[in-house]
Amino acid sequence: MAKQPRLSIIVPMYNAAATVRQTLESVLGLVETAWHCIVVDDGSTDGGAGAAIVREMMAGSGGRLELLSKPNGGLSSARNAGLDKLAATAAICGEYVLFLDSDDRIVPGEVDKMMARAGGIPGSLVGHFNLCDERMIRQRRQNVAVSAMGLAELLDVPFLVPPCLVHRWQDVAGHRFPPTRRNVEDYDMWLRMALAGVRWTVVDATIADYRCSPRSMSHDYASFLHDGQAVLAEAFARTRAAGGPHGADASAAHEAAVLGRQALNWATRQAVCAGGDDRAAAAARAGALLAAVPGNLPRGEDFLAGCIDSAVLLGLCVAPERAGERLAGIWQAVQAWCGELERSGRFHPGLARRLVALLDLACQDRAARAQAMLDELAFRAAAADGGGKPLVVFGYGTNGRELVRAARPRWRGPVMIRDTRLDTGLGTAAGVVPAGCLLQAWDAPLPAGTLAALTIAEEGPFMQRPPLSAMDGSVLVRWSGGPAAHGESDGPWAQAARRLAAG
Repeated sequence: MAKQPRLSIIVPMYNAAATVRQTLESVLGLVETAWHCIVVDDGSTDGGAGAAIVREMMAGSGGRLELLSKPNGGLSSARNAGLDKLAATAAICGEYVLFLDSDDRIVPGEVDKMMARAGGIPGSLVGHFNLCDERMIRQRRQNVAVSAMGLAELLDVPFLVPPCLVHRWQDVAGHRFPPTRRNVEDYDMWLRMALAGVRWTVVDATIADYRCSPRSMSHDYASFLHDGQAVLAEAFARTRAAGGPHGADASAAHEAAVLGRQALNWATRQAVCAGGDDRAAAAARAGALLAAVPGNLPRGEDFLAGCIDSAVLLGLCVAPERAGERLAGIWQAVQAWCGELERSGRFHPGLARRLVALLDLACQDRAARAQAMLDELAFRAAAADGGGKPLVVFGYGTNGRELVRAARPRWRGPVMIRDTRLDTGLGTAAGVVPAGCLLQAWDAPLPAGTLAALTIAEEGPFMQRPPLSAMDGSVLVRWSGGPAAHGESDGPWAQAARRLAAG
């Protein structure tokens, strides 16, 4: 008899004979965490090939792996069937629940690490993930860019839906995925959970390998944009009806801004990824898509660069820094999209040229950049370990986490973290920041001689507000302060642009 699981894993499967073995092998690799896994075969039409693989692997699972078969009803229906089975069977229902697609895999040691930390963290959990290509070759680690995720964050960043959420059973038990949604059904589910008060705390563990395939249904960009806008509009309406709980901004102005960010993100994927050889036509279709949706479109070039980087990663399934000669063709698509955006009056002429440095900044090796910033700060402190001086890190998203991770074994003085999205009352007890680091209010005065690091890529608005607007006697090193920020980029995008210009 298998022991009571701490983690229940639900794997929906449809015609997944080519990938499900690798998925379940990753689950069987869990060593420290007691688990139970339900594979839900959602009416596969592969002649039972996938189910046969699952049954073969069940034999060596010690009763921890089971197969549940049902008529085809879609992804939401399959996940809901797994939840219903857990609700009806206490012996296999763990304290936490993880949804794992049948073409992805977990990273067993990292999941064990997350579960080991879970006891000191109230509520549900979220980890980082590796974005992989179709062959499951890792392209780039994707850090979750917030420290905790709830209603306010999900309504602010409309594509913050990492595939590595680990839900506390009591948080997810009363919810089900919407069976009528063809796309973004997970985003709809998380928004409804968040409105009920659920929050996910980020744990510094890279728990999943997420497979990206150019042939997946997530490449129907117009459909995804339409469905995503509908989910967002409904979520804002529900939040307003509830009085704007959990710190969420449900105002009409904020809704328009978020809808605009979502629209530019999906239209950029349409332009960059769906054109084939006719890049101008793809850009025109994306422009028409953008013009047809509501919302206030963002005009920040930093944001657009992020949309392009995301499009290449998730739409073409390759990190730009790994694309090699293929990047020149991608750059042509980016140029066509920039031309379309300029003609619409949304951005000023010369957009593509200005984006090169920002795109290369997104490709930087974050670990190397973090070490370079620490080197500069140590130089200013005249001591390799900072000489015991405090270090203030502004921004605790992807870049800030990398800098703090690099600083902890090296920096002898205290490390303070400031982020406008963090509640300074949470402290380290909630797992928001690592032990040994302190949370501070963003606008607290900086003593003279402070060593500070700004890790936010879109730094303009933050440089204009205290305390960064008045840095008398203090040292500030900026994440964007490398060569790429000064037009001297020699990264992959700059090289692709030069190759194209040279013919």
